[in-house]
Amino acid sequence: PPPFTIPRPPPTKTHHVCRRQRQMCIRDRIYYTQNKQFKVNFETDLMFKENKQNLKSRITYFNFPLGFWGVGNETKTDTGSIVVYENFEFAGSYRHRLRSKMYLGFSYKYLNSLKVEYQDTTYTIPDYDVSQNKGLQSGIGLTFTYEGRDNRLNAYKGSYVNIEYQGFADWLGSDFSYNSLLVDLRKYYRVFGSERVILAGQFVGQFVEIGAPIQSLAALGGPKGMRGYYFAKYRDQTSLSGHVELRFPLWWILGGTAFVSAGQVSPDFSKYSWDRNHYGYGFGLRLMISSANRVNLRLDFGFSDENFTFVLGFSELF
Repeated sequence: PPPFTIPRPPPTKTHHVCRRQRQMCIRDRIYYTQNKQFKVNFETDLMFKENKQNLKSRITYFNFPLGFWGVGNETKTDTGSIVVYENFEFAGSYRHRLRSKMYLGFSYKYLNSLKVEYQDTTYTIPDYDVSQNKGLQSGIGLTFTYEGRDNRLNAYKGSYVNIEYQGFADWLGSDFSYNSLLVDLRKYYRVFGSERVILAGQFVGQFVEIGAPIQSLAALGGPKGMRGYYFAKYRDQTSLSGHVELRFPLWWILGGTAFVSAGQVSPDFSKYSWDRNHYGYGFGLRLMISSANRVNLRLDFGFSDENFTFVLGFSELF
């Protein structure tokens, strides 16, 4: 087969506004390429009534090709295909504080996949007719959050727990029926007696029932996952991953970080084992553009035995 070329994300135009005193965070991102491929993303994260209420929303329109290697933990890097997606998504959630640092709420997700097709039908993944994944996903859910960080964008200490359950069903207008569960645990420590040398850890588990389309399976890789791997390089019904990062000052408003990560995907828990893990590592630079809100401009370089990636964005990964 001809060499497999992975489509790279286009240059990003990002607007990011965060105000600590009002606990307001607004982000919008625009991608555009000369091939008329684009992504428009608008996010809000708002706190009301002295942080007693939290309202989040995300609106995304996406028309872009992504690599697809099939499903499983042992997919081969050189046998992938390109799948073109056209998606419109709205996701929203409301959380109410039950007591100090604990929030309970509900969520809704609407994802309409208008196009899911191979870019070139000559090179496809055997046994995967991706066009069957086109359709509407509509689901409601419950969410529990423990917010114990001293800063939501760049924590120096504390912990964070987020558990989200969502159910997609035909009575909600969904073409796919399945349940999903996301568990996100984070912890932050000050080390070496310094207030700005931070050891941060994260564990993420995702569990998706049979019936979900490929684009909604549990996945590893990407700028919000295991750096050093292409987005959703591995996907299956479940995924487990862990990340450890050391953050430290370098000079004035410049900082650095070093990180390692490990994870795997599997159809069920019985298949998990240490020798099936995928590993990533890397380093990064931080430029603090707002000391009052601890907002960093982040540049990360991620490595793995398969790939090299770099990520440029605002705020920390976790």
